[in-house]
Amino acid sequence: MYDQLYNAWKLELEKTDLEKLPTDFYSNVTEYVKHLREESRMLEKRATKANLLTEELRNTKRMISQLIRIRHRKIVLKLAKGEEVPQEFLTPEEKGIYSTLVPVAEAVLSFAKDIVRGQ
Repeated sequence: MYDQLYNAWKLELEKTDLEKLPTDFYSNVTEYVKHLREESRMLEKRATKANLLTEELRNTKRMISQLIRIRHRKIVLKLAKGEEVPQEFLTPEEKGIYSTLVPVAEAVLSFAKDIVRGQ
């Protein structure tokens, strides 16, 4: 899972457009984080493996946070331009967030048009 997360994170950093994620991406990442936490708790804190797991968990959390922020920013930028985000590029979790953002973006764009028209 680490490799899949790393590749998704790296692609989102490098590309300007939203990249497609597997539909179960976030649930798999969640399970992966749980697994890392459980495994690190079972180990002696000074063990090399415990240190490696701690570092892996730290990197995983950082990549997840950045990935979510980058994807959110790309979605918001598209909406701000009045563009639609292809639904096939969104995970189920992101679709829920997207559906709440669309009306706000439409209201902002409508407001801006009204102001420009002098209304």
